[in-house]
Amino acid sequence: MAAIAPVSATPMYKLDETWPEDASHFKAQIFCTDVLSFGETSEVYVAQRGDVKSKMLVFSENGVLLRSWDTEQIDMPHGVRVRVPVGHGLTEAEIWVTDVGNGRVGCCLKMFDREGTLKTTIGTPGESGTSLNPLQFDQVGDVAFNEAGEMFVVDGDGGMNNRLLKLSTDHNLLWSVGGKGSAPGLFSVPHCVEVDRYGQVWVADRKNRRIQVFHGDTGAYIGEWALDEDVYTAR
Repeated sequence: MAAIAPVSATPMYKLDETWPEDASHFKAQIFCTDVLSFGETSEVYVAQRGDVKSKMLVFSENGVLLRSWDTEQIDMPHGVRVRVPVGHGLTEAEIWVTDVGNGRVGCCLKMFDREGTLKTTIGTPGESGTSLNPLQFDQVGDVAFNEAGEMFVVDGDGGMNNRLLKLSTDHNLLWSVGGKGSAPGLFSVPHCVEVDRYGQVWVADRKNRRIQVFHGDTGAYIGEWALDEDVYTAR
């Protein structure tokens, strides 16, 4: 891969210490967030871990709490991905949550609507495994989508799996790559996944301290970016 330019020392963002408007809404560990931006609507989804009833809080861009999900369908959230499928409207927005919990609803990938109603579950809740047919996850860490709506899932935030999977728009397995190791194309805790404008798939290979890049169509290894510390995000 071509060399990547060094990161500028100038901060790109500044902490807004007044956000949210009322921080007392946070009752547990804040673990993952994503933003829904569609037309004039901008909503920030914040998932909480722990023994709390409201596992998802939804804020306005200005930090006002709009609603919360009092749901028993999330055990231990690890990743949140918000999207509106191409050609659809706000009412079809999808809120995807990866659940790494060991309870009765963990070890699976779920899609909710904006109000927190569970619409889709991939994998058998409460059961960890390595199977590809039927598909079963263990510690499913993150999910990303390409422009066609195909899904890329990293399964391996600890546990028995270290793999990157591609699913079709109807959630059927197209390919799976990876395995435990440090050689190119292998993983040691694939933690986060992202798809760029060219359809390439970037995976934060946490314990190997690198970001690996794969071909979105075939899963073929393209290259990697080595870092000096554990890597948690590919975004």
